[in-house]
Amino acid sequence: VDNISNPQYFCYMYREGTDVYAVDSYSAPSKGVCLTNLVTNGDLSLDGNFDGLADNWSASNVVSKSLSNNTQSFIASASWAGAGTTVASKVVGDSYYTSALVRASSNIVVLGNNVGSVTYHSGSGNYERLSTVVVANINTLAPTIYDLRSSGWDTVYVRYVLCIDLTATFGAGYELTKAQMDTIMNGYSNNWFNITTKVSL
Repeated sequence: VDNISNPQYFCYMYREGTDVYAVDSYSAPSKGVCLTNLVTNGDLSLDGNFDGLADNWSASNVVSKSLSNNTQSFIASASWAGAGTTVASKVVGDSYYTSALVRASSNIVVLGNNVGSVTYHSGSGNYERLSTVVVANINTLAPTIYDLRSSGWDTVYVRYVLCIDLTATFGAGYELTKAQMDTIMNGYSNNWFNITTKVSL
């Protein structure tokens, strides 16, 4: 239940055999799940320190950073420069989907995290969904956008960051793949949601 919104939103899930159903404030029960975004300030709307870096985010090896219009941007000053956030107290052994919309001019700008697996941007200069599925081997995850270039840096832009516990959502052994989650997320107009939402399957 989301007690922040007004009116307050709820979403409940239940399983019948291998099928999962969900019901929420706006719709009747149907095959689906309640997805919860574990990233605080995932829409990159808050910069309480007015330092150009989103609240709950950190950056390393960057020469400049800016937060504007729900977009975090940065310019690297060394290889493996990055900006990212930490999702604390996660369940060791659970599978997690992380994603972000990233705009870059280099094909060695990646979405990664502290437990392995990276996804590369194509270098198109357009926003692309970068996503990973990883199994947590420690109780923190740190979705981070890295610029792996050793020179020739320009601005990297980040929007709409997500982290979803697939094991808690779908059940152990029933976790969706990265491709399946990408398809679900691409069904949203801005490819992102805050807190919890119902998704039909």
